[in-house]
Amino acid sequence: MSRSRKLLLVGIFLAATILFLGYLGPAIIQKGYHPEGGPEAIAHNYLLALIRHDYQRAHGYLSASLPQYPHTATAFEQLLKAHDLLPVDNLEACVYLEESQINTGVAEVKLRVQYYDPCLIGIDINNLSFNFATVRLQYNGFNWKIIDTTGGFFYKSWTLVTGE
Repeated sequence: MSRSRKLLLVGIFLAATILFLGYLGPAIIQKGYHPEGGPEAIAHNYLLALIRHDYQRAHGYLSASLPQYPHTATAFEQLLKAHDLLPVDNLEACVYLEESQINTGVAEVKLRVQYYDPCLIGIDINNLSFNFATVRLQYNGFNWKIIDTTGGFFYKSWTLVTGE
């Protein structure tokens, strides 16, 4: 094989690798918790904590002004279990910011959650599912707290179930 052909193959391989890593990069970055501060990070971390069954962390993001506010993480988890609102155990997820608006101490953050089964190998469109959530937060002078959610991320859901 000639030297120019080898260089061409190496160049193609490197370009393909860079494109592949560029495609996967956002998913890898988005898998972990974000540094807390703004409403986008709080909304992201809240959904990720629920997905990871970290109810202590998720509970900490809630505003005490929520209807039926559970006063402990244990009560929070029991409420989710009672209304069958726990995330599926065998799926993992990435949370992506879609849009954010902040107006005078109230923020609305729209997120996309991409679920996948880590046990399935390869890229399979049947292996992926999406859910969209809108999280409303209020700034209390110290930090952002969740006052409402949509998209099945649990607080609209339990008020509809219980009728309160």
